[in-house]
Amino acid sequence: MDKQDTSNMTVYADLLTVLKNKGFTDAEIAEIFMKFTAQVELEVTEEMMERLTPEQQSALKNLPSDATGEDVVEKLGLDGDEINEIRAKKVAELIEKMIPYLNKEDLVS
Repeated sequence: MDKQDTSNMTVYADLLTVLKNKGFTDAEIAEIFMKFTAQVELEVTEEMMERLTPEQQSALKNLPSDATGEDVVEKLGLDGDEINEIRAKKVAELIEKMIPYLNKEDLVS
């Protein structure tokens, strides 16, 4: 576990505490975290796609449809630290956006 993992865990733990203190149920919190995590990963993927060189884009097209995330990172020569930095930035941005809306009506559909 690196410093970034520890930082992300702290952010999630703080958000969990806030949600519990606001009266969210465990099921509602699970749904929020699931949506939050999916949104972060989508935004990380979008940013990484924008950064691909033409050679990496070509290599991506040649990967099999069952390629794992690890396969993609390896074949495209992506930097895991760079991905983690983007992920940390996206987590911080999403939390900042969520803070004003920490009530059930805005976070749970």
